[in-house]
Amino acid sequence: EPEYQSLLADPEVEIIEVDEKGKELDIENTDFSEVVFNVRVKRVKDYGRVVIESVPPETILVTSTATSLDDCNFIGQRVFKTRSELINMGFDKKIIDKLPPADQDLYNNEAVTRRDYDDADMPQEYQNIDPALTVVQVVDCYMKCDYDNDGIAELRHIVVGGNGANAYHVLENEEIEQIPFAMVSPVPMPHKFYGLSMYDLIGDIQQVKTTLLRQILNNAYLQNNSRNIVVDGQANIDDLLTSRAGGIVRVKSPNAVTPMTTPNFMQEGLAMIDKVDQIREARSGVTKMQMGLDPDIINKSHTTATSTNVMMNAGTQRIELIARNFSEGIKRLFQGILTLVCKHQEQERIIKLRGKFVSMNPREWVDRYNATVQVGLGSGSQDQRLEVLGRVLAVQEKLIGAGGMGIVDPQKIYNTLSKYLENAGYKNANEFFNNPATSPPPPPPQPDPAIQLAQQDLQMRQQKDQAELQLKAQKQKSDELIKAEKLNLDQQKLATEIVKQEQGKELEKEKLATKIIDSAMISEEYN
Repeated sequence: EPEYQSLLADPEVEIIEVDEKGKELDIENTDFSEVVFNVRVKRVKDYGRVVIESVPPETILVTSTATSLDDCNFIGQRVFKTRSELINMGFDKKIIDKLPPADQDLYNNEAVTRRDYDDADMPQEYQNIDPALTVVQVVDCYMKCDYDNDGIAELRHIVVGGNGANAYHVLENEEIEQIPFAMVSPVPMPHKFYGLSMYDLIGDIQQVKTTLLRQILNNAYLQNNSRNIVVDGQANIDDLLTSRAGGIVRVKSPNAVTPMTTPNFMQEGLAMIDKVDQIREARSGVTKMQMGLDPDIINKSHTTATSTNVMMNAGTQRIELIARNFSEGIKRLFQGILTLVCKHQEQERIIKLRGKFVSMNPREWVDRYNATVQVGLGSGSQDQRLEVLGRVLAVQEKLIGAGGMGIVDPQKIYNTLSKYLENAGYKNANEFFNNPATSPPPPPPQPDPAIQLAQQDLQMRQQKDQAELQLKAQKQKSDELIKAEKLNLDQQKLATEIVKQEQGKELEKEKLATKIIDSAMISEEYN
């Protein structure tokens, strides 16, 4: 029964069938009965986790007046799923069977161009012999609408299946908190939802450069194999059509074959290609300084490493701007991940963070603003960061040699070394240095045997001196006690002598009084 109760308490276990019966047991010749259970169970494990997908832009449907994800009233993703996949996702089978097959005309030029590079053919037939494997169209929509008629538009998640005016079926309709999309664009366009890509900036430049290169090659071909003017019937045409080194052309007169002059376009064409490269560099921000130093710059005697570094940093500003634009999309991505984890993770998990295993329970994060996403604005190149960290480490070494002055401790030095290795490309500093925060306390140092003997000798001498001092103190104390007793005895003797003297005086007084009385009595008798 305890095992059966534990199955009932397990949230992952579903009881399918239970057979309860008694069982006679004989333990130490004592008969008693026990209830046992034969149970059939089904165990379901939920491996929920955040999934991030890259969405092709041609599958996105968005309001034409939208400028960003925050102000768009409608956005949807058009995907193609088999009926089996939709039923496995939990949608009603009766509705899924009514959905018509997808139409390949929904593929636009962008999708076709994307598949052209590897000669991937577009699917020609969505209708499959097996109805469960028939591909249907599904639009995953996120729109603002007043569904409850309270005058305020709420954000809702609506899944629509099918294609065509009379073939749409609503598969899901629920209210949600935020749109689960994040968009990155290298060159944002003002007042527009979509920005520009690198191809949009330099696509025409690439076509012009391809045309120029083809013309230069054609000019080189004509220079090496020029066209000829031939007098009809005075030369062998077959010899002229065969162009080879050392070949012979048979003619009947000396001027029967005259070469046609072709202008040399090589120098002008190469100069034009350099000009086109300059235009491309200005548009894209990727210069020769970043792909490899320009030989014209290297040959200048006045150019120094500092000036070259300044020019390279100036050339990377466009790339850094693109990186910042991308990071804004990544910021929204991580905000969505945070929302999903806080909403759906039901159990506490143990994760490894900064080399330690810590517990993580997002349901305790009641306020999402406790976590913020920062976009780094950059702090120089890798060499500059390493140089700055090297200087910081040198200052820390001087301070730690002077006692730290309350500013530097081993943990601060470890942090500097960790950042130095991180910028150098090594992510785990624990492979090279021990973290003082997690390292056990060092064992006590072993003393030198000579020092230990000297300390023992000194300790014995101290103990001997202390014993002698104690002996002297005890002797002095005993002498003082003897003197005190002798003084007390003398005082007692003195007191006894005084008492004896007082007693003698009293006795003399009594004897004198007796004599006086006796004299008086005699006198009276005489009278």
